[in-house]
Amino acid sequence: MSQLKGWNFTLNMVFISFLIMGLLVGTTYFLTRHEVKEINQNETSNETLNESERVFDILDLEVTLGNEEIVFDWTNDRCIDHDAPDTTARAFRNFKNEIVLVSGNSPDGHFMVGNDFDSLERNCDPVIYSGDEVDAESFDNREWITSTYTFDGKTIYALVHNEYHDPIAINCLPRDTSSRNQCWYNSISSAESTDGGYNFLQEETPNHVIAFPPFEWDPYFGVDFDDSRFNETTSRARPYGYFSPANIFKGPEDYYYSFIRAIPDPRGPPSQGMCLMRTKNLGESDSWRFWDETSFQGKFLNPYTNEEVPICPFIDGVGTNLRSVNYNSYLGKYIGITSGRMSNADDKSVCGTWLLVSDDLFEWSKPLLLKESAFKYSPCDDESISMDVYPTIIDHTSQSRSFDVSGQDINLYFVRQNRWTNNSLDHMDRDLVRIPIHLKKI
Repeated sequence: MSQLKGWNFTLNMVFISFLIMGLLVGTTYFLTRHEVKEINQNETSNETLNESERVFDILDLEVTLGNEEIVFDWTNDRCIDHDAPDTTARAFRNFKNEIVLVSGNSPDGHFMVGNDFDSLERNCDPVIYSGDEVDAESFDNREWITSTYTFDGKTIYALVHNEYHDPIAINCLPRDTSSRNQCWYNSISSAESTDGGYNFLQEETPNHVIAFPPFEWDPYFGVDFDDSRFNETTSRARPYGYFSPANIFKGPEDYYYSFIRAIPDPRGPPSQGMCLMRTKNLGESDSWRFWDETSFQGKFLNPYTNEEVPICPFIDGVGTNLRSVNYNSYLGKYIGITSGRMSNADDKSVCGTWLLVSDDLFEWSKPLLLKESAFKYSPCDDESISMDVYPTIIDHTSQSRSFDVSGQDINLYFVRQNRWTNNSLDHMDRDLVRIPIHLKKI
């Protein structure tokens, strides 16, 4: 999945104090009540969120990290060259009692399957084929399964990140529907498997769409920029729409929830955040409703058939890249995993993976740094630090078939990009890595 570069806003948060315990026992960090501020990933916005808007009495937490383990090695485990982990890992236990690990790419998605988390192997039969249509209004373009949920292990419901890259407009990249084409329009759709996760199918468009972008696609819906391909200043839309669903999890009032990344309106100053949506019927794409700042009554409408389309508002305090949320029975709270650049009260910036907790999905704690990481944007582009993206947590012992409940011992999964070049094949050299984590209330 193409990685979006975020746009800056500043948050006042808590300082993270940490203590290195020793190489043999891993690394331990403490979540405390000091002040930090979060800085998002772009350098064009100066939006500030006052701490008074985000008050949360967090508990003190000790976090111990173990040693890294490679789950998928692209050099040895890939089925074809573009088979790489290009989304956040998800897991479910199917009716055969197999562990299925969602970790694929587009246009053809491959999963891993095993009797347990230590015997996972790549299945070289794709579970989904992208429609790769050339029309934006089809909402059937380049697709990634990013989230799954199952009750019985046989019927698997999925959220799909759908990218449209305009192959027609002259100011885009004609004849190219891949992520190399920066004209980017995004939606979220559904897919369903009835064979335990080996094959996923979708309804005909637009019935499979969950989250339509608020506006029709317009390749000129953006700002002027210098384009060396044309040796002139031209105009091209910024990426916009709804992106990268976090995992599906059971939450308050017996609904099923997911956070989605939103860049709703490319006009004016850059603005993005995380929206929260829910449903009681995972099999009905049209049943999802988003939080409209008052209730879960917000409905995603097709901009091609509706004149006025509501925009999903942002949830404060989770940044713009929340990838994982589940209920932690040990803490009695929801755990969120996000990534980006943050700085403490001493103005020391840190780029990496962070943990947050919440009682209700609306008020979130200050963040705890789990590990540093580099990213492909300044000032996080330090090539001496590994580039680790798409973080999530999975409790291997969870009793939930969909692993949306965790306990005291969890695993941090993430994708490591091994090369920094823009060569398309080098870009695929990614490994899926995990680190065991032990939580302790102090």
